[in-house]
Amino acid sequence: MTITTDEPTIRTSAASPPKVAPIPAAAALTTALRMGEDGERRLVDPVKLRVRENPRQVYSEESIEKLASSLEQYGQIQDCLARIGADGEPELIVGSRRRRAFVLLQQKFPDRPEFKRLAILIKEIPEAAIAAILFIENYDRESITPVEFLNHILTL
Repeated sequence: MTITTDEPTIRTSAASPPKVAPIPAAAALTTALRMGEDGERRLVDPVKLRVRENPRQVYSEESIEKLASSLEQYGQIQDCLARIGADGEPELIVGSRRRRAFVLLQQKFPDRPEFKRLAILIKEIPEAAIAAILFIENYDRESITPVEFLNHILTL
């Protein structure tokens, strides 16, 4: 097929690109990350919320304090991502820094009700997609250590 314009002629192939079979984890990941779609929104006590094991183990106190300051000033702008664990309780997948900041704010301001509940979005997230979600969530953090980065890669 030839496309004619005022610009030089552009030739394209009429053949269709080869079909690629979808990768189940990638499809689940795409679905899970559509934060505004489906899912159940809950307000939960951040102290009692169970956190999914995360390859990222090092959290800068300074960055958590900065995040807490931002949350104090502007509130929680985006829900954290969770799923229902085997025990039937919510399990935090994305948002562990926000949860830590909320816990800090609860300690600092025990009488302020806005810090007693953390907004989470509960979605059905297959186990196969969780490692990819955690990698995407953490890979660009400046404070991630080389060992944590390697652990992320190995879980994929």
